[in-house]
Amino acid sequence: MPFPLRGPVDGVAILVLLAALGSCSRADVESTLNTESQMTAFIIVETTVLDPEKLSRYRAQVGSTLSPFGGSVALAGGDPVPLEGSARHQAALVLSFPDPASAEAWYASEAYQALIPLRDEAMRSEFVLYRGR
Repeated sequence: MPFPLRGPVDGVAILVLLAALGSCSRADVESTLNTESQMTAFIIVETTVLDPEKLSRYRAQVGSTLSPFGGSVALAGGDPVPLEGSARHQAALVLSFPDPASAEAWYASEAYQALIPLRDEAMRSEFVLYRGR
């Protein structure tokens, strides 16, 4: 039986909790994603800070690049605690978009591409797009 999702933050939180607690089957998780998050896309960003001052400048500018594409920060956290495997970075963000095309358009946008040199000086990072089903 699918779990009702009230938005992208709830979907991410449910997946994290289910994975950690093992409180439902994989089929339940897939059913939830397939029925209620069909068009949602998430970009998982893992980061390690290299230059705090440049990171502050990047953060001050990046938020305005998300909104034209329906993007938002769904989750931000630091001090990872590996439950299995290892954490490669100091912090992570989950960016939420209404669909994969919006996420890809944001990343390719002139406004965001202009920030990449500053981002790369501010932090090491990995960006991975996850498409909803």
